[in-house]
Amino acid sequence: MFRIMQLPTIDWPVEVNVPQSGGGVQKHKFTARFEIVPTQEYEALVGEGEGVSAALDRVLVGWGTDVKGETGDEPLEFNPENKAQMLRTPYARVGLLRAYIQAAAGQEARRKN
Repeated sequence: MFRIMQLPTIDWPVEVNVPQSGGGVQKHKFTARFEIVPTQEYEALVGEGEGVSAALDRVLVGWGTDVKGETGDEPLEFNPENKAQMLRTPYARVGLLRAYIQAAAGQEARRKN
């Protein structure tokens, strides 16, 4: 039985492909916390001048301890400054957007066999 309930805030895996010289990518994974918003709200955000930036800023509400700073030693605190830095990084934005759409659509995250 399917029941309509309040939309959740969930932790979801994100895969980021970091570009490397020569045309390759290095795959990194982390956990993002997303607030799943109503479809109309998401579409309105994407349709505004800020587009994807506004939508990601709205739905990204945290991340796990697997996000590290430049040195890679300590977890990067989730705060407005670090969130803005993450959202300014093109390949991180792509990974976040892909993960949010997957989570909002109820698609299972890819699993390694």
